[in-house]
Amino acid sequence: MPEPSKSEVAYFRTQQALQEEATWLALSGLAYTTPHAYINARIERIASLMEERQQQVGQDQAIQEAWMAMSALCEELSGEVPR
Repeated sequence: MPEPSKSEVAYFRTQQALQEEATWLALSGLAYTTPHAYINARIERIASLMEERQQQVGQDQAIQEAWMAMSALCEELSGEVPR
C-alpha cells in the first residue's frame, strides 16, 4: 500500500481508484453465479417430485432418488457433489 508522501488528497484519490477497480472486478470479473430463483425453482421441483415418488416407490427409494437429483444439481452448478 502506498504511503501518503506527496499529499493526502493524492493518496486518497489513489486509494479510491484502487477500491473502485477492485469493486468492478468483483462485480464483473470471471466469477459465474447462478441466480437464486433458478436454484430455488430446481430444489422446489425436486421436492415436489420426491413427494409424488414416495407414493409410487416408498419413502426410502424416493429419498435416494431426490439425493441423486440434488447431487446432479450441485455438480451442474459447481462441479462438486455434497457428501
